[in-house]
Amino acid sequence: MNELAKEQMCVRLKSGAEIWVDAGKVDILRQFLENTKNGFVQIGNEFINIQDISGIFTPKAMEEYRNIWRGLWKCKHDTWHERNEKCECWKN
Repeated sequence: MNELAKEQMCVRLKSGAEIWVDAGKVDILRQFLENTKNGFVQIGNEFINIQDISGIFTPKAMEEYRNIWRGLWKCKHDTWHERNEKCECWKN
């Protein structure tokens, strides 16, 4: 039986840790963060100091962050290339 995967968002901490949560729960977290300056929030089974959250990101944003961190670059044809690799996407 094939089941559609739930859309996920990444809560990235300043330490680099990633906590993936259902996209529907992110709105509740956003509202809490907008109205709270200090304290802890429970995300799944974790209690996180809200000061340690660097952001909430889509899977695409996290993929791009990881690619850039690995030294890849994206050409105007939206293709990732290794560092110093010449883009020849226009030939395809």
